[in-house]
Amino acid sequence: NQISSLPASFSGLANLKLLNIARNNFTELPAWLCLTPRMEVIDASDNKITSIPECLTTITTLKEIRLNKNALSNLPENIGDLSSLGILDVSGNKFSEVPASLGKLVAIRELYFDDNQVTEVPAAGCTLKSLQKLSFGTIKSPCYPIVWAACSNSSGSASWAIRLPRTRRK
Repeated sequence: NQISSLPASFSGLANLKLLNIARNNFTELPAWLCLTPRMEVIDASDNKITSIPECLTTITTLKEIRLNKNALSNLPENIGDLSSLGILDVSGNKFSEVPASLGKLVAIRELYFDDNQVTEVPAAGCTLKSLQKLSFGTIKSPCYPIVWAACSNSSGSASWAIRLPRTRRK
């Protein structure tokens, strides 16, 4: 599809739980999205989105966000406030660092940062006790200082599947 926006009249969809606008031409998420208090899943993958509105972090019912294959370089400062978020996929973007606030995502089970420009992973990831899948894919760095791989899950309930990247030579 070639859709680049949705009508403002959609803002009345207060019971909307899933928004799938994947594989289109969006450069930003619809402004009315922050007015959907029951939203659980957002799939805006494979677009041209360059930023995420800060108000997205107020939708505490969000369980899954897929923003892979866009043009994002950062996440909202308060992304860690999404206490129900279980899956975050931001692979194939332009991230150079992983926000430390991700360490506050208590329910996160799957975290994908593949194919970005990340060279370092913050120690805050050690607090993610629900994490089961963590993928950084190819890291553009001569060395890979992964901190999260050295963390141990003290609850013993999850077996972490950390996909170690191939390093690219500069």
